Amino acid sequence: MLFASFDMKVNTDCITLNYQTNDKTDIFCSEKNNTLSVYVNGKKYNSSISEYEISHNDRILISFGDGSSIAEQLRYLESLKIFDIPKKIPQYSGKDINL
Repeated sequence: MLFASFDMKVNTDCITLNYQTNDKTDIFCSEKNNTLSVYVNGKKYNSSISEYEISHNDRILISFGDGSSIAEQLRYLESLKIFDIPKKIPQYSGKDINL
């Protein structure tokens, strides 16, 4: 669901990006010199990330290229602060209509 909300499709070999502003689509698939790599919380994820159930504070890296900068990308991802947004509890005024 998350990737679909960004108009992306991700599987184990390819990532498809749909650009709504100009109706353009780019597809990046693993090949000889470039691979699609997915990491969840710093560990290589070998299944389809689109089926992964995201948990609170997960850090997901999707990288496409020769793999030489993955360690740097993971360090950067780990350095980002995750802000904990408190769950909103609905406030009822007593004037709500219940059926």
